[in-house]
Amino acid sequence: MTDAFDEHINYEIQMLQFTFTKIQELAVETNAMIEAFCIHARNLDEFFEENGKQDTLKARAFTRDTYAPFPRDKRRDDLIRKIHKQISHLTRDRVGAEKIDGKDRLDLLELLLKDVKNFQQHRKTQAP
Repeated sequence: MTDAFDEHINYEIQMLQFTFTKIQELAVETNAMIEAFCIHARNLDEFFEENGKQDTLKARAFTRDTYAPFPRDKRRDDLIRKIHKQISHLTRDRVGAEKIDGKDRLDLLELLLKDVKNFQQHRKTQAP
């Protein structure tokens, strides 16, 4: 019976402790990856946005005259607003803010990859 305890029960105890710790570590890693994704999404959104800060690089500076960015829509604006509330800025609105979820990230990815494709089709051969 002692062998069974040493081999199986100790294993279960060790795995319980290990998996508990890993779940917490993975949660932190997952949050870091979500934050990184959102920062890159926001940066690209600003790159493709026609308006905004003057010191921000804009897609139009790297494209031929035939380039036209896609018009903004409510979904995109809502997703970027979520990033501003949840990730990019420390505001009072951050508490209780609706969090970026998997569907949001997929939607952002699809929207931005369409912008990337459009940009690539109109890109100048040499940067300014």
